[in-house]
Amino acid sequence: MTATSITLDYIDWSADYRFRSQVSLGTNEQYYLLDADYSVREDAWYISLFTENEEPIIQGQKLVIGYDILELCYHPNKPNCKLIPNTDEDSILRVDYENMVDGSIKLYHLTDEDISNINQQIYSN
Repeated sequence: MTATSITLDYIDWSADYRFRSQVSLGTNEQYYLLDADYSVREDAWYISLFTENEEPIIQGQKLVIGYDILELCYHPNKPNCKLIPNTDEDSILRVDYENMVDGSIKLYHLTDEDISNINQQIYSN
C-alpha cells in the first residue's frame, strides 16, 4: 500500500516584524485581513483577524504549535476553518521569529474536509 500525499493550505509569512495580509479562508473562500505582530521581548508572534471591512474577529492571539487560534472565537463572521501553526520537525518546541520566517512552522488553514482527509490517511495506514 502506498501513502498518498495531502496538500494543505497555509498562509504565506513575511520577514517583517509587523505585516498585514489579505487571505482567503474557509470553504466559502471569503477574504479576511490578517495582522501578524512579532514581539521581540517574548520572541513570539501574535495574530489579529478582521473582516474585509476591518471588523475585528480575533485580536492579539499568540501562535502556539498545534493550537487553533479560532477555537474560542464565537464571532458571527468567523471563517469556517481552523488556523493552526504546525511543523513536522520534532525538534521545534515553540513558535518563534526564525521558524515562522524560514517556513519550519506554517500557519495552516484547515477545513473540516482537510481534517477528515488527514484522519483517513492516518488511520488507513
